[in-house]
Amino acid sequence: MLEGSSTISHNALLAMIEDSSRIKSIIYSQGDRHWSEKEIQEAIEETLHFHLPITEMTQAFYGKLKVIFNGQCVNGEEAKVFSLDIDGEEIEQVLIRESNSGLYFSVDASYVEQDVDVVISPYRNGAIVLAEDAQ
Repeated sequence: MLEGSSTISHNALLAMIEDSSRIKSIIYSQGDRHWSEKEIQEAIEETLHFHLPITEMTQAFYGKLKVIFNGQCVNGEEAKVFSLDIDGEEIEQVLIRESNSGLYFSVDASYVEQDVDVVISPYRNGAIVLAEDAQ
C-alpha cells in the first residue's frame, strides 16, 4: 500500500481519482449522499490502495475530493435526436441537457438506444443521470 508521504502529487492523485471507474462506481451506487473525509479516505484505500492521512496539510485536498464525491451525479435529460452528415455517413446523435448547468452536449444515439442511463459530462461536471425520455 502506498503511503500518503510518497512522492505522488495531490494533482496526480486527483487525476487518478477523477479517472477511476472503481471509485465512480462506488459514488454512483451511493446516490445523493454526502461523504465525510473518513468515508472518502476509505473509498480511496479500497479502490486505489492508497492511504491518504487526514491532516491539516491535506484538509484543502480533501475539500477538492468532497466536490468529486458529493457532486459526481447530476441530472440531465434527452433534449432532441438529430442526425449529422459526416462525409456522406449519417450519424445519429442525442442532445443532452445538464439540469444543474443548463449546458448541452451530444452523445451517439446508440448509447440511449441501449438504455444507458448515465453519461459523463464533457464539461467535467461528473456523471449525468438521464431522466425519463423528455423529447
